[in-house]
Amino acid sequence: MSSYSNSSTIIRFYLCRHGQSEFNALGLLQGHLESPLSPLGITQAESLALKAKQWGVDHIVSSHLGRAQQTAHICAEFLNKAVHHLQLITPQSTADLAERHLGAWQGKAVAQLAEFHQFNTLCYQQTHLTPPNSLEPDEKRERVNSLERDEQRERMNSPEPDEKRERINSLERVNSLERDEQRERINSPEPDNSPEQVNSLERINSQEKSESTDTVRQRMQNALRDIAQTTELHTRSSSSELNVLVISHGDALACLMSQFIQPVLLKNTQGMLLTYQNGKLEWGGLID
Repeated sequence: MSSYSNSSTIIRFYLCRHGQSEFNALGLLQGHLESPLSPLGITQAESLALKAKQWGVDHIVSSHLGRAQQTAHICAEFLNKAVHHLQLITPQSTADLAERHLGAWQGKAVAQLAEFHQFNTLCYQQTHLTPPNSLEPDEKRERVNSLERDEQRERMNSPEPDEKRERINSLERVNSLERDEQRERINSPEPDNSPEQVNSLERINSQEKSESTDTVRQRMQNALRDIAQTTELHTRSSSSELNVLVISHGDALACLMSQFIQPVLLKNTQGMLLTYQNGKLEWGGLID
């Protein structure tokens, strides 16, 4: 790992949620699905750009998902016109700042998912919990999950007839095959034309696997440390403070927030402040 140009540099991360997307307006869960900003979302992004000017933002980094990149580009365009910079701000993006992968819930209406509401209540305390993954079509997965739940209950409460045991053994063989296929996908070599550096989230995406709070929180922290190193290395050694606007997503930011306080779901373009110095992230409070 490269050394910092100035280890005493204080980096302020203004972590904000993207502007309202079309899926937000419709009450649909997005996860890693794409949905552009709504007209209101564009207006919100423009208002965020005004705040970024007040914060003296030097760099902008966003999630690789379209709604976050769109928000970041609106902010950068405004800052490049309104503020004199020695170098134009060019937004960067990384998949490690993306929203939680919500598995089989992605694209579904929040109001119709009782399981999601239960998960959302528990996931920041029981940080290992994951939404149902999406390795199979939703309808098939729901049938398998339902069968698994029914058979687990029956196995706990009664002896198993031979015919039923055979059905369970068959299901276990299917699940074993799925696990073997997942391991093969993880361990198989990547094509020669793949990027030199493939980050952890891109590997998760290739498996279409949902994520726990622990997983999201860890990749978010890693992303901020990587950004800190990059911005310090590309800034004059005399700089003592840097301000970075980070555009991410509501649940992903809540996962990161849970490291410091009881998390709250941020509204579109609301955010929180973290400071980074000498390799350590510290809580700076919520920001509008």
